[in-house]
Amino acid sequence: MTRTSTFSEDFGPLSIIAAAVVIACLYFARVVFIPIALALLVSLLLTPEIIFLERIKLPRLFAIFLVVVSFVGLAGLVGWESSEQFIDLTNQLPAYKSNLDDKIRALRGYRSQNLNKAAAKLRLSLDRPQQTESEREPQGQVPRHHSRWQCK
Repeated sequence: MTRTSTFSEDFGPLSIIAAAVVIACLYFARVVFIPIALALLVSLLLTPEIIFLERIKLPRLFAIFLVVVSFVGLAGLVGWESSEQFIDLTNQLPAYKSNLDDKIRALRGYRSQNLNKAAAKLRLSLDRPQQTESEREPQGQVPRHHSRWQCK
């Protein structure tokens, strides 16, 4: 009886090794692949503008130059505006810190007040003598003072 082998049986360990080698190569080549991927993305974004400028009879080289310069200028403007806002934020951090400290102190005070109220109510209920069902007065009747806390 002849044995027929399948592809996965013959090349199983080899395919795992090959996949590991490919992943390792991609990992170490990311230094090259990331700029290439960004360049492809930018070219895909800028191609429609270049085609539009060519349709209105601008030479291709001048259209490319105009679109790239405007793109770089726009990126620089966004970067400059972002850095201005970041600098403004860092200048205001002490005010934000004091504001947050005040709010945290207020929350701690509010929480401790509620905890103090709850603790006082708990102490009150623990200090009262516990009544059994037979000692409790029926509702609607005036209670009789027969505990140690009688009114004088």
